Amino acid sequence: MGLAGFVSTASKVIAATWRHGSRLLLGISVGCYAAAFVLWLGAKLQLARADELWSDYGIFLILAGTVFGVLAAVKNYAERQNTKIVLIANEQESLWVHTAQPDGSAFTQFSLRFHVANMDDGALHLSKVRLDWPWISRRRIFNALVVTQHPEQNLYGRGFSIRRRSRRDCSADILVLVWLVALKDASR
Repeated sequence: MGLAGFVSTASKVIAATWRHGSRLLLGISVGCYAAAFVLWLGAKLQLARADELWSDYGIFLILAGTVFGVLAAVKNYAERQNTKIVLIANEQESLWVHTAQPDGSAFTQFSLRFHVANMDDGALHLSKVRLDWPWISRRRIFNALVVTQHPEQNLYGRGFSIRRRSRRDCSADILVLVWLVALKDASR
């Protein structure tokens, strides 16, 4: 594992930690308050050096606990604001297929089945599918279609919205060009 692998792994760990950053900040806040409480209790019980440590670090730990607690509350509020839609995968009906074409190109098709829960107070309309892969450019996505179940009938289409505080079946089909060997050979 070289430097690039280390940086990639470190960035993934930081991103995963920050995704649930309110929990991390709350943990730091509780840790500061716990350390301050232990120092205060040690000073009250007249343990060796506890009075000196309490006078040196007690106010800092209480202020740090308060600051991290406020940041945790703000981050928790921001995380809850982003939870307006919940995707529930239907793994039994989802599939992907990788096929080689006669011209040397290779396609991967994703057929995804899932439920969408609309947690917002307004109607929601799924308009497009985005493939979030850094190594696949948008030019290589040939077809992307998302359809939603009708609110009252067993029909699927692009124009149906998901009512507020409800759940609907959805389907997404994506066709991606993975590589093109024929163009590389033709350019020689």
